[in-house]
Amino acid sequence: MKRVVAALSFLFVANAAYADDANGFYLGAQLGVMSGYSSTEANDMALRLSGYTNVNSKMRDSGDVAGKAILGYRLGHFAIEGHYFYSTLSQYSATFDLPSDPLRYGTQTKDRSVHGPGVSLLAFIPITSSLEAFGRVGYYRFTVTVDTKTSVGLSKNLLLAPDAVASTESSTHAASNIASVGAGVALNLPETGVSLRAEFEAFGEIGKPLGDEGRVTNGRMMSISAVYRY
Repeated sequence: MKRVVAALSFLFVANAAYADDANGFYLGAQLGVMSGYSSTEANDMALRLSGYTNVNSKMRDSGDVAGKAILGYRLGHFAIEGHYFYSTLSQYSATFDLPSDPLRYGTQTKDRSVHGPGVSLLAFIPITSSLEAFGRVGYYRFTVTVDTKTSVGLSKNLLLAPDAVASTESSTHAASNIASVGAGVALNLPETGVSLRAEFEAFGEIGKPLGDEGRVTNGRMMSISAVYRY
């Protein structure tokens, strides 16, 4: 029992010493994979209301690349971070028939992306003298962009009818405030001033002002990052 107490005391003292040494400003970069749920139903309905039929669609809502630039300040076992976030978010794609021309069809894609500044509060808990667990609560001002491209007049059979494609492109934007919570582990390399992190972060509903055609729910980010104390 004495050995366990002594070991825990050593880890606490060692980590407290590191926490004191880690005080100050740091810079970092974060890279991860973003996922979330987006419904195809509202986008399908919009195509049907435009007079198209036989709408077939799919939504790619995982595997999107996300990243942050980080500027933080640590004081003991707590830190405050400012960051700028960017991520592709999901892609809707559909094909549809033209009632006025059975030999031709159309396609539509909607690419979503999100970017904006944020701030987070972090709390660190020592595991070993160089390894820490941490939690975060964050607040972001996200701008969601939806880039839409619609092409009409693609041929189903080039022998019977050549392509007669008419394409339109548009972008819509909406800003909203998003909360997040996260947790992870950090491996500290005291002699270098570098800390390596692995983290999971969950976001509130993204793109709500865009309605069902633009919103993403259950946003999740798995990431790794490196920060440098200066």
